[in-house]
Formats: sequence, C-alpha cells, structure tokens
Amino acid sequence: MHRLTTPVSLDKTVGDDGDATLGDLMDNGQGTPEDAVMALVDSELLSELLGTLDERARYAVEARFGLIDGERKSFREVGEDLGVTAEAARRLVSRAVEGLREDAERILAA
Repeated sequence: MHRLTTPVSLDKTVGDDGDATLGDLMDNGQGTPEDAVMALVDSELLSELLGTLDERARYAVEARFGLIDGERKSFREVGEDLGVTAEAARRLVSRAVEGLREDAERILAA
C-alpha cells in the first residue's frame, strides 16, 4: 500500500537501457501519428462533402454543427442568419445532411 501512495518523479528512468523517463511515457495530448493522419483524412472528406452543397445549405450545416467557430447554433439562430424561420432552417439542414449521407456512401464505396 505504501508503494501505491508514494510520489515518483517523472524524471525517473525506465526501461532496460535507462534512456527513457516516466515523463516520456505520459500522453502529451497530441495523439499518435496515426491519429493525425486519420484526422487529416476526415477533415479532407468533410471538406469534399461540404463542397457538394450550395452556399446556403453549407452555411446552415456548418453553423448548426459548430464547424465555423466551434459554437453550435440553434435552428432559430441559423434561420435568423439566413433570413428564414427556424423551421425552414431545420428543413434545410435536414435535407443537406441527408444528401451528405448519400454522397458519403458514394465516395466511400468508390
């Protein structure tokens, strides 16, 4: 029990050759190179898919899902930005997302 509660320095060497430290083994929050590649692929696919939408639909989807500034907007806010009702904004986003699903299936099948 004492061993579990005793603090250990992150500079303590580990491994057979002793050239690594506990701090080296800690997650730095940046992820792995594989994570970075997959994020880039996802970003490129998303950009390609959003490029298939007309300007209003693209703005509506990006605003609704926080792709512009990280802040998700309500249908009312999206509607106000586009000069339509919240219900019209909801229908616009719904149709656009359905189209994106179909496009994604087509792109991924190729």
